[in-house]
Amino acid sequence: MLDMANYRPLEEQYRVLKEEIAKFSDRLKDRNYAIALTRVDAASVDDVDERIEEFIKSLDKKVDKKDNIYKFLDKYPMHIQDIDDYDSAEPFFIAPISSVVRLNIDPFKYALLEVVNHVKESQED
Repeated sequence: MLDMANYRPLEEQYRVLKEEIAKFSDRLKDRNYAIALTRVDAASVDDVDERIEEFIKSLDKKVDKKDNIYKFLDKYPMHIQDIDDYDSAEPFFIAPISSVVRLNIDPFKYALLEVVNHVKESQED
């Protein structure tokens, strides 16, 4: 989870988080993951879309801003991998959320459940 209302750029927060996870556990650093951009409701409205798009592009990912199967609000840019072509070395999704105003909380849970189920199924094969 990266904090949209933090003064540090998302790219820096992501880099620091990845470094801290790697220091903590080799097993954890290689696990499947998604990125939630938290406190989007507290971020500056003027540049929130631009900051999200720049972050997604900094990871060489495609920016989506359309209808999606999890029903993330299409008001904000996001990135979602196709579950059938899932690359576990990359984030399954990058999406803004807000627990205060419950923005994208249900879609967040549905998307996480799908990737967990997908990983379980692939381990059973």
